[in-house]
Amino acid sequence: MNIFFLKIIQNEYYHVQVQNDKRILEIENELNEKKSRLESYEKVENEMDLIIRQVAESSTFKLENKFIDMIEYFLKLIILIKRRNGKYKRD
Repeated sequence: MNIFFLKIIQNEYYHVQVQNDKRILEIENELNEKKSRLESYEKVENEMDLIIRQVAESSTFKLENKFIDMIEYFLKLIILIKRRNGKYKRD
């Protein structure tokens, strides 16, 4: 009779062990899927950051160029006005 109970307990142990092994495999698979997904998200995030930086830099560059162009225009305008004023003063 003791052997009978021992067999039952042993079978239950093996059954629980198999269930645990299956669950561990499921969890590992789920973890690997999530890691893969996270890597994909990180790649997308890095690409978006790069694109945003490029747009910001090009926009800043364009704005800086426009600003420089405006300053040059106003300097030329000031020089022209001073020359005209100088001509008017001489006459």
